[in-house]
Amino acid sequence: MEDHPEDRERMRRGSILDYKVKDLMSRKPMVAAPDDEVSRVLGMMKQHDFHEVPVVKDDRLLGMVSYTTLLRRRNLPMTTKINSLLIRPPRIEEDDPLPQVAEILMSSGYRAVPVATDDRLVGLISRTDLMRAIAQSEDFSRLRVGEVMTPEPQVIGEEDTVLRARELMRELDENALPVVDDSGKLVGVVGLKDLVRALVRPRKKETRGDVVGEKTTVDLEVRGIMSVPPITITPEKSAAEAARLMERSNISSVVVVEGREPVGIVTQVDLLEGVAALRTREEAFVQISGLDEDDWWTYEMLYSVIGRGLRRIANIVRPTILNVHVLTHRTRGDRTKYSMGARLSTENGLYVARDFDWDPSLAMHKVMDQFERRIKKEKDQMVDSRKHRRSRG
Repeated sequence: MEDHPEDRERMRRGSILDYKVKDLMSRKPMVAAPDDEVSRVLGMMKQHDFHEVPVVKDDRLLGMVSYTTLLRRRNLPMTTKINSLLIRPPRIEEDDPLPQVAEILMSSGYRAVPVATDDRLVGLISRTDLMRAIAQSEDFSRLRVGEVMTPEPQVIGEEDTVLRARELMRELDENALPVVDDSGKLVGVVGLKDLVRALVRPRKKETRGDVVGEKTTVDLEVRGIMSVPPITITPEKSAAEAARLMERSNISSVVVVEGREPVGIVTQVDLLEGVAALRTREEAFVQISGLDEDDWWTYEMLYSVIGRGLRRIANIVRPTILNVHVLTHRTRGDRTKYSMGARLSTENGLYVARDFDWDPSLAMHKVMDQFERRIKKEKDQMVDSRKHRRSRG
């Protein structure tokens, strides 16, 4: 991919709002042709660690193919032509501002999206590209890691199994977990790539007397696959430094520590939220993940509860972004338990809440009530503090 001198010059700008897509995008991205077979495209993705590839014909953008889409249709013959698997990418143009792109990357779940002018492919913009801008940005140099991290991260023990790590990542919608020893000290990090390497290894040919495949996977401990030493940062460091760590180490999250104890985790998505929050909008940006795409009834119900909750919160502080991850637990019979994990960004700070219920609307109500109570409590404490200072003065 080309690196133009004018791009390096633009990277010296101070604010995220000074950048456009054309300042950061890769100008000659890897592409696929519509007649390429699934096996070739998957090989390209694995070799270059890409999750999305534009599909073009005569420089015209036909669509995009996603690694996630291919994995979901794993029964496809490897000789299937890629043109039958195209997805329509979000529309991104060269002069679009970065807050708009950050919002699109968050809402779509893609790690990269093509940039087009009149249906002609001109580049590719990715999360990593935005991390480069954040790493150089004055906005994020002034922002502390403690202000953007998710506090009290879920950890996993080094003696826990790999399957337990996979289960936790699914529940939390996270791609990495801090690994701790018996005393709660950080000893490593296990990521989604580590799990994939452990769980998708080729099976040994079974011979008489062998115990193969599943037992080895079930018994495998996290410490056998975790990354060491873990990449860490402290809460008082800048968010720009966190972005530089991710860029240099080619990782998507960094564990936040005090001493050797994990107190938070900051991810690319957390930093994207910070960029998206700079976009001028009348209402908060809301994203719900974890539900089936065709479960429109639950979506509508949750958006209704969220809308009422955000209007109440807006009377106290301006909400900017709300991310909700829904996890469903099937039980005996037809009953389903809904777990809600949510992260609310406001102009005054970040809040995290979790709750569950058999009724998804009640679970969401409880989460929004948690947010409202915490925000109101903070406001009351600030008012009391001001009154106290005035009385002393």
